[in-house]
Amino acid sequence: MISKDLSEFIFKTEYNDIPPNIIQLAKTCFLDWLGCTIAASDSETAHIFLDVVNELGGNPDATIIPYGVKTSVLNAAFVNAALSHFLELDDIHKKAMYHPGIPVIPAALSLSEKEAKSGKELITAIVMGYEIGIRIGIAINPSHFSIWHTTGTVGTFGSAAATGKLLNLTTDQLIHSLGNAGTQAAGLWEFINDGAMTKPLHPAKAAYNGLLASLLAKKGFTGPSRIIEGARGFARATSKEKNLESIVADLGKQYCMGDIGFKVHSGCRHTNSPVDGTLFLVQQHDLKPEDITKVIVRIYQLAQDLTGNTNPKNPTDGKFSIPYCVASAIRFRHCNDNVFTQQLIDDSQTKNLLQKIQLVVDESLEREFPQGYASIVEIYTTDGKQHRCRTDYAKGDPENPVGWTEIEEKFRRLCEDFLTEESMSGITEAIANLDDV
Repeated sequence: MISKDLSEFIFKTEYNDIPPNIIQLAKTCFLDWLGCTIAASDSETAHIFLDVVNELGGNPDATIIPYGVKTSVLNAAFVNAALSHFLELDDIHKKAMYHPGIPVIPAALSLSEKEAKSGKELITAIVMGYEIGIRIGIAINPSHFSIWHTTGTVGTFGSAAATGKLLNLTTDQLIHSLGNAGTQAAGLWEFINDGAMTKPLHPAKAAYNGLLASLLAKKGFTGPSRIIEGARGFARATSKEKNLESIVADLGKQYCMGDIGFKVHSGCRHTNSPVDGTLFLVQQHDLKPEDITKVIVRIYQLAQDLTGNTNPKNPTDGKFSIPYCVASAIRFRHCNDNVFTQQLIDDSQTKNLLQKIQLVVDESLEREFPQGYASIVEIYTTDGKQHRCRTDYAKGDPENPVGWTEIEEKFRRLCEDFLTEESMSGITEAIANLDDV
């Protein structure tokens, strides 16, 4: 049984069993997640979540990070997970098609605060949550992703794995937690057709539901033992893939978490490669918006389906629009979180640039997907020239990696309007030495 094998791995694995590079990666993921969470604290959507939780009340067991507000452990995980997804800057695993940090870390952190766990215990829980969620995500994709938002669905398993470890659940209790996590797994892509606010609700509920499943299991509440591979289980309901054995292959010997990527541009992951190509060309050739007559972006079909919006109406639309992100890269020479405002979306110069940008599904790139997320950007200029750039791996991908130093720089950039220099330095030092906390 897959759940049994996963539960035995979670139960047996201790901090000293985890390779040092994975421990360091967990710290980097934590810092990256925290920066995304803090920087989202002044958004309208953040206050909607905060208002609802404040109205609900609850025992003051855990902190809603950006505000210092204490609430119940479930509600803290819920809000912290939602906030960390607002900017679309959170970490990603390409093969799993999944953002693991945002459902796993908030659940693990809230429970660690309530239970006064050590830094080593938190790191171990984070690694367990990442590893279990990523492995399930790889096995059920790419077909799952066409309808289901993996971060909401698979993230529920990740949250359950992390919190089950922190609660010292037995192997049987972990099976029950994973079982009841899987039966709650949800998150559909339909929101994208409306530019709705829905997306951060998915990891918020994943963090909440996975933690809830573990808390119930601790009290003796049972769950299905074959929730992943069963005839009426998660994989059968949500995926066409058949290679479920891969979920437990080399478990504990090879950490799939090692292939985590980090985002240096805001927007859906499928926009990042075209942004990199655009930035390279406009910087190399010093191109201004007025120099450009046409831009062709060659992509794979899923990128077209998910991020092909040529006429974004609001900031959510913009984050899922390759044309808008490319236009921002041309105009501002970056695609940071501050380009996604209603004012810039409605701006006449933005609309003029959008009219020049064309998306084309390239069959050669389609054949490479999902092993590759490549793009080709072609920019045509008023002097009759054509400039072309193929980007195989976006900056931050494991094949084009960033490390602690770059993530610390990203953290400081995101948080400089919210925290003092002294506070930022204290936080980064504490996370760098999380083993000793």
